[in-house]
Amino acid sequence: MSAGLKKREAVDFAVFSAAALIPALAWIYVPFMSVFAMMVIPVPLALLVRRRDLRHGLAALLIMAAVLSAATASLKLALLLVVQTGPLGLLLGLLFKNHVAYGKSLLAAAFFSLAVALGIFLAGYIFTGASPLVLNERQQYVFEQERRVLNEMFGPGGKAGELDPAALKEMETVIGRVEAAWPVLATSSALIWFMVSASVSYWLARRAMVRIGYGVPASIPFSRWRLPWYVIWGVIAGLALLLGGDQAGARGLAAAGKVVLWVTGFVLSVIGASVHAFYLRRWKVARPFKLLGLAILVIYLPVAAGVLAATGVIDSIWNIRRLAPDGRTPEEEEKK
Repeated sequence: MSAGLKKREAVDFAVFSAAALIPALAWIYVPFMSVFAMMVIPVPLALLVRRRDLRHGLAALLIMAAVLSAATASLKLALLLVVQTGPLGLLLGLLFKNHVAYGKSLLAAAFFSLAVALGIFLAGYIFTGASPLVLNERQQYVFEQERRVLNEMFGPGGKAGELDPAALKEMETVIGRVEAAWPVLATSSALIWFMVSASVSYWLARRAMVRIGYGVPASIPFSRWRLPWYVIWGVIAGLALLLGGDQAGARGLAAAGKVVLWVTGFVLSVIGASVHAFYLRRWKVARPFKLLGLAILVIYLPVAAGVLAATGVIDSIWNIRRLAPDGRTPEEEEKK
């Protein structure tokens, strides 16, 4: 390798490594930037792997871990930040480098990120004994404070006036229900967020690849997204865990089943929304009716989410839009 090529390689490594490290440091020192940083950090790593190779990406990841460890004085925290974003960046780089199709790449990124999140939860349970499906001390304290404030404000001799005992009891019951459901909701939300963040990272990396001049696989419009039939095993597994846990009195097993159902339901709801978007476009529905439908969706969100998830299940099994793997309709296949 000539001196010029070595110099260019070193410059690329330094630039992309710094581009990944800056948002990582912002994550530490500017906490509200964490959401933005989590989506952005994988992009420079993906570009480095695409421009050079996996070895350069791994080296950048090690440097990031060392700098973050020094900045936080905590190796565990540094590794946690790196694991959440670094491996995804390397995977994205390999997907683009090998010209993997858009749909397969998006699925790979989302489910790889889901696996990383599950691995983080599992590692936390193994090393600390803290289960994400059980309220920790801090969360218990928060709910206890809610009850205390409620009684101070609206209980006998309350600062804001006394409520009817039945109404006060009902409010306490609501707090109890939220407390019981919180571990499942929090864990499911975290897993879903990892998948959404990975999808946004893929989109950002794809845009960056195009801007730089790299060829990327053709995208598939949202209205053409679909999943393979075996996604229904997520529903089956969730129901099996939930029912098995209830029958055996294993609350942790039942909670795990609920988490699986929440995550699978979210994924199926996205596909259901894609199906509805497909037919809205095909039937050329006027914009006012689209806005009306969106308003109804928001107002009746729980029911709408169930309808979207059911639509996602039906489409995944029977492919009601009759889409080809690349998202084309039968009519478009004939023209091809």
